[in-house]
Formats: sequence, C-alpha cells, structure tokens
Amino acid sequence: VKCKICGEIFDASLEKCPVCNAGPEFFEPIESEDSRFRSDTQQRYFILGSGPAAVNAAEAVRKRDSTGNIIILTEEKVLPYNRPMLTKNMFSEPQEDKFAIHDQKWYDDRNIQLIMGKRVKSIDTDAKEITTEDGLTFSYDKCIYTLGAHFFIPPFRGRDAENVTGIRSIGDIEKLSSYRGPDKKAGVIGGGVTGLEAAWELRKAGFDTYVFDAAPSLMANKLDPTASGLLTDIFESEGVHIVTSADTEACEDGKIKLKDGREFDADLVIVSCGVRANKAIAEEAGVKTDRAVIVNERMETSASGLYAAGDCAEFEGVNYALWPEASRQGEVAGANAAGDVSVTFKGEAYGMTMDVANTMLYSIGIASGDRPEKTKEFLDKEKKTLKKYFFIGDKLCGATLIGDITDMSEVNE
Repeated sequence: VKCKICGEIFDASLEKCPVCNAGPEFFEPIESEDSRFRSDTQQRYFILGSGPAAVNAAEAVRKRDSTGNIIILTEEKVLPYNRPMLTKNMFSEPQEDKFAIHDQKWYDDRNIQLIMGKRVKSIDTDAKEITTEDGLTFSYDKCIYTLGAHFFIPPFRGRDAENVTGIRSIGDIEKLSSYRGPDKKAGVIGGGVTGLEAAWELRKAGFDTYVFDAAPSLMANKLDPTASGLLTDIFESEGVHIVTSADTEACEDGKIKLKDGREFDADLVIVSCGVRANKAIAEEAGVKTDRAVIVNERMETSASGLYAAGDCAEFEGVNYALWPEASRQGEVAGANAAGDVSVTFKGEAYGMTMDVANTMLYSIGIASGDRPEKTKEFLDKEKKTLKKYFFIGDKLCGATLIGDITDMSEVNE
C-alpha cells in the first residue's frame, strides 16, 4: 500500500505507516513495480549513507543485478532507520527496533552487505576509491552518494551546551530522557514541521514547552495568516506556547535569551532550524555542487560512475530534503547504476503533513505569500478546522487543510 500522507510504500500487513504513523484510513493499494531490465554482473556498488535513498537504491540495484556486490557504508552503528519517526517518538523504547526500515534478515536475504560505524573521509572519482576516516580504502565500480543532510544550528551563544541538541539521529533522542522530571521546561528553536512535532512530544512527556519562531507568524513560509493563526491557537490550547518574532541570542544559565531582551527558562533546548546538505565530501572530490550535489534526471552527478540521491542531492535547482523525494531518487539512482536508463526522476509538488496537538495539517503547493490571486476559505473556529484553496487564474495552485484532511486525495489530484 501507499500512504496518502507521506507517500511511503510498504507492506499492507502493517497497521501504521512506518514513516508518518498514519492509520489505515490513509492507505491506498498499489501494484508493485517489477523491472524487466536484468543485467547480472560482478560490479561493486558502494552506497554511502543509510537513509531511505540508500536502502531504496540498494533494492533497485538488486532487482536488476542479482550477482553484483552491494555494500551500504554508513557512520551509523544501527540498521538503517526512518528518521521522520524520531520527532514522533522521542521518548519511546526500544528505539532501533521501532525505527528500522528493515530487519537484518531483509539485507541477508538480498545479499546486501552493511558496513556500519565507518565515516567517509574522501572519494577519488578518478581512481574510484572511497577512504574512511579510520584509513580503510574501498574500490567501487558504481557509487551512490546518499549522505543526507545535517541540522543547521544558528550561531547563538551556548549552541554547544550539553542541553542543546538537534534531532537527527537515534543518538540524539537517547539522551533526552535524562532531562525529564517534575516542573521541567523545554524550548524548541524553530517552528517548522520537525520543531512542532518535537514540541508536541515534549509536551506529552510532561515538559512545559515553548516554541520560538523567528518569523512574525508560525510557519509563515508555508501557511497564510489564517492557517497560521488557527494552528497557533490549537497549539496554545493544548499547552504548547508559541513565541514569534523570536531571534535567539543565547542559551545559557538555564535560559533561552532572545535578541529583544525576552528570557525564558529552559532545562532542555531542541534546535530545528532547517537542514543543510552534506555535500562537502563530493565538493572536495571535484563534483559539481550548488546548494547540494547537482544531479540530472537519472541521478548522475558530474563524475562518471557517481550518483547522488536524497537530502544531499539537487535536481533542477531544487533540494527537496523530503522523505518521498529521497525514496524515489534512491530508486532512480539504483536503477541507473545497474544500467536501467529507462528510469528517471521527475520533480513533483510534495505536500507537508503533521499529526500533532490532536489535529492534522496538510498543505501543498503555493499556499501563502502574494502569488495566489484568489482564495476560497472554509473556516470553523469552534471545531478548529480549515479548508483553504488557492488559485492562480482558474487553476488550483495550493491548498491547506487543518483538522479535517479527508479531501487530501482530491486536492492532490
């Protein structure tokens, strides 16, 4: 089945989407796509990273090449896992089993080798060699670069303090429980999807929680004032305090200090201010980059035999940094690395979803700013629901649904 909310494709036996936690009411059956292309080789396919792009690339290669050597090389010390689940399950146990994309048997059955706990230092695209920070060297015939992205931490004072963290790995959430306790306060710097998800998890865990958004309204780059205002009201009614026009100057002395002089107590600070592509290794290897590693529709980079996919890739000037895009780009990269050039990537409009604060949010397309020429709005403040549609001419260019997102499939189409 395919999840209508996040686009993940998974086995129909699962009761919840493994990426966004949506229930079966948001599942739709699909036919699995089996490639007719086959080319069994003795090539060495090295896949760098362990997110959805990496795993889907490995699977795409194996479907087309049953004898090639597939190696996933990652600095993580656990099986590849679903990162979107981190901010949805920050205080759950056991972490690795809950988040893993597949179990070890899945990799064993497909003869996909996992080399874990190794950080890539450099790539020599002429010699086709990969060197790790501990001095190991591996040769490859095809390399798929899926090193993802890292959280951007603004340069405020105290950014390196022990109680200040991003949520990008299992290691990040494993240390959070030590901060729980009566009358504990937490601050989330950044009011995007992951920031709001983290804030809701903190609130459920008993923290007095504040969200600090630098913009004048919540999610101002994604939502129009009506939607932003309703979402703010919903969070406030559920006990999560929203502070806007909040530029952080420092996190010190147990406080979050804003540039305008306001101060807030915080035992724990989570930073969620967007991501930056991990492009440095490719850049140092002479591969063409901009905001991320530049790829074409086949996920080929400027270096022969090197592909890129996921949060570290840029296609037609866009670095999506979204789960559905990373999954699809991984498939395309793997297929082409195996020689199946019929598979290409096409940019799409990807929706934004949240299931937090006892409500649901879905937004897609151009749903804020000056570009939409007209709107049609259905707002129920009592029920805390909103359906708002945005048009350029007579063409639907965006939509925001809050509370009731049953029209999501129709909106997408």
